[in-house]
Amino acid sequence: MEHLQINGDFRRAFNIAFSILGLGYFLIGSVGMTAFAGIYEGFHSIGYCWRSSSLQPSAGSFIKPSVLGTVAVTSTEKTKSLGFAIYYWLVNAGAMIGPTIAYFVRDSFGNEFVYLVSSISCFAMLIVNMILYKDVVHEKNEITETLGKKIANLFVVLAILNL
Repeated sequence: MEHLQINGDFRRAFNIAFSILGLGYFLIGSVGMTAFAGIYEGFHSIGYCWRSSSLQPSAGSFIKPSVLGTVAVTSTEKTKSLGFAIYYWLVNAGAMIGPTIAYFVRDSFGNEFVYLVSSISCFAMLIVNMILYKDVVHEKNEITETLGKKIANLFVVLAILNL
């Protein structure tokens, strides 16, 4: 058997997610700002917001698997439950802090600035991730799949789902 070496995949996934999230939030927030009114002149703002907001779920789909994979790869059997507990504690803390910040930003500056603060937060997470996240290197006795094989497997799954 070949050795599977996970090296940097989670870090890259976080970088992709935070970049797309930051861009998506900026695009939504900038629609309502007078500073960008000239850029969006002639745009159908509702359709534009729908297209821009489609970036969030696609980017968010990178985050949870990357966190769970990082915890799984970097923890031992004794510390794994603690790693997952910390992750879910942070999710709940964010669920409390995020809306609180959004409330104060909305009341102080306006709705569009909530999205800009979200955008700035995502780009800050990108910078922190690029500076502090250490590449995960873990060897397991598993077969390494090529990108082509992964894409072929994706089409197999999609074909099965269409039945």
